[in-house]
Amino acid sequence: MKYSIDFIRIGWTRRISDHYFSSACTISLLKGPKLILVDPGSPWDSQWLLSQLSSRGVNPCDIDFVICTHDHVDHIGSLHIFPNSTRIVGENFEVQGLKDCFSILKTPYEIDSFIHIISTPGHTLSDISVIVEDIDQFGRVAIVGDLFECEQDTIDPSLWHSSSNNISIQQKSREFIIDNFDYIVPGHGPAFKVTKKWQN
Repeated sequence: MKYSIDFIRIGWTRRISDHYFSSACTISLLKGPKLILVDPGSPWDSQWLLSQLSSRGVNPCDIDFVICTHDHVDHIGSLHIFPNSTRIVGENFEVQGLKDCFSILKTPYEIDSFIHIISTPGHTLSDISVIVEDIDQFGRVAIVGDLFECEQDTIDPSLWHSSSNNISIQQKSREFIIDNFDYIVPGHGPAFKVTKKWQN
């Protein structure tokens, strides 16, 4: 049985002033043989996220896996509402005092024949991406967190360079994703289709 993808929230970033931005991450729910939540959002999202799940008939205890693409608070801050789920982060996860709360994976890791997790470092050294095979109308999908901030960062590198832990490593990870997948779900924008232009 294949998976479908439900975007509980499409992420965004907004400029508040010359030096400050407000942002919220994309939150994705994968429905199939397992229920998988990718990037549960910030601590301030918890009540809102519970409401969104409830409106879909989903209880937190129904979620089999919660996967965090990296260790920034806007992506991991609502993990506490999923105490019974398997919570997954990448190998170089660095949030002090929290390592015992997670399954720290050696990648690549396969959940089932349609879902696997790969290492895509650069934005942070712990970055992972969730690969979903054969989603109707999307094809092969990569949910990448902040490896790609949004579609616009494919033409304006400053949008991702400024927050990159290692630009050259992140560039290689980005090229791998562009070369191998049909759609990208970025950390702070709508999903977008990979074009032949980028692959060249």
